[in-house]
Amino acid sequence: MLRSHILICSILVLLAIPVYLVDNNTLKSSGGDWISLDLKGLLIGPYLVFIGIYISLSTLAVIYSHHFTIFKIHFYSAILSLAMLGIGLVLFDKVGKNSSAKKYNAKIDQRKSLFNNIQVKRWWFVPTAKKPKEIHVDLEVTSAGRLTALATGKENGEYGKDIFSSDGEVQHLVKAGEPIHYVFPLTIIN
Repeated sequence: MLRSHILICSILVLLAIPVYLVDNNTLKSSGGDWISLDLKGLLIGPYLVFIGIYISLSTLAVIYSHHFTIFKIHFYSAILSLAMLGIGLVLFDKVGKNSSAKKYNAKIDQRKSLFNNIQVKRWWFVPTAKKPKEIHVDLEVTSAGRLTALATGKENGEYGKDIFSSDGEVQHLVKAGEPIHYVFPLTIIN
């Protein structure tokens, strides 16, 4: 029984060579200039993890359970190994998503702390709102630093067609509590 077990495990280990070759040749980098997908390791990685789990489980079963046939041991070991691999992949995905969510939330919290740094006191169009050439804005900043701003006018809300946009992007050094008068020269978009 042990000889059959070693033979089956050796065949599965040797199968890693064609799996690697298929993985390396069919999943290599492809695509154009904009997006290039490199999926190398998509087959061989899970296969090697499966083989590691499978050989461990089946070896333990061969050593400790003498009343099962070699076929049953390897069949149930394969099913249990696939289940463990699937559970491991799901857990790995959840841990990755959780980590990404924590990083995203930390970044949002950092940005929220900056939201009240700039307060718009008032703004108006020059010469008129129907045919603006500039937008004037009175601002107050609560923290010292650099200030850069752009203005964009959209039709029908945030996702509407652009009507105008400001020209240029000039940085200003500002002091905490300093009132600022900002002028946005506009380009009308037809």
